[in-house]
Amino acid sequence: MFGATSNVSENLKTLIDFVQAPYFTEASVEKEKGIIGQEIQMYQDNPGWRLYFGLIEAMYAEHPVKIDIAGTIDSISAITADDLYRCHQAFYHPSNMVLFVVGNIDPDAILAEITANQEAKIFPQPLLTAREAIEEPETVHLAERIIEMDVSVPKVMIGYKDTPLAGKDGMKQELIVELLMHALFDTTAPLYAELYAEGLIDDAFSFDYTSEETFAFAVLSMETPHVDMFVDRITSALERPLELGAETLDRKKRMMKGQFLKALNSPEFIANQFSRYALSGGNMFDIPDLLDAISLDDLYAAYDRLFQADHRTVCIVKKP
Repeated sequence: MFGATSNVSENLKTLIDFVQAPYFTEASVEKEKGIIGQEIQMYQDNPGWRLYFGLIEAMYAEHPVKIDIAGTIDSISAITADDLYRCHQAFYHPSNMVLFVVGNIDPDAILAEITANQEAKIFPQPLLTAREAIEEPETVHLAERIIEMDVSVPKVMIGYKDTPLAGKDGMKQELIVELLMHALFDTTAPLYAELYAEGLIDDAFSFDYTSEETFAFAVLSMETPHVDMFVDRITSALERPLELGAETLDRKKRMMKGQFLKALNSPEFIANQFSRYALSGGNMFDIPDLLDAISLDDLYAAYDRLFQADHRTVCIVKKP
């Protein structure tokens, strides 16, 4: 990704060329191993990172999302320049890529430049074949995981494993759950007011929903000395029948649509989100219509599907 106020064509050519024509040597690979090794060590000392990946490791039994993206020092030690070239040929082939340009540009001129660039190159056949299906159970792998670190205040994350969907269905599911979580947990929600009054949450409280083609989950996070009380209150609240009215649904829809439209002021947001959805068969510009189509029944169905006891896992980072 790049941003520019001038020389867009030159920058675009540079971007395309270096993505499609890598140069690796054993010396450069060995140097990078040392850098990545230091990053791995740094993340291992980061309580927030350990909390997040600890939750995912407890949530998933088979899915590779449970493997830290940086790997381990042992796993990177065996990587060669040859391995990187093979990975590049498999995954960075034009048939597996999306290029998105946003800004005050001439689309026809830009497209002509891209076409000329690609027609001047000869690409080998892609190595990537059909991916193996991942046999992941619907329920979580572990109900709880505790990580001991030298932290001043314990950190806790509650996760709920969801069933992933792709394309437009995945986009709609993501919007439904995000809308549901705002209705349940944002600062205007009755539950938020209750927990705040009880001293169980403060500004550090957060919630999020991650949705990809083959995995999806919701998380709630807090830094608190009252870990057990926090977990008990959240889980017991989510075991009660949902009570949500049309007025709340309409208000949250308007809020999310407003946030989306405001974000369109950012070319970086548009480029990132369009590319993300395009790779899974969706279109980010469908979001306003998808939001309009969400009903109370959609929220009730998502609530009953997602917030189940055997879909829940808890990760805690605390002092030994």
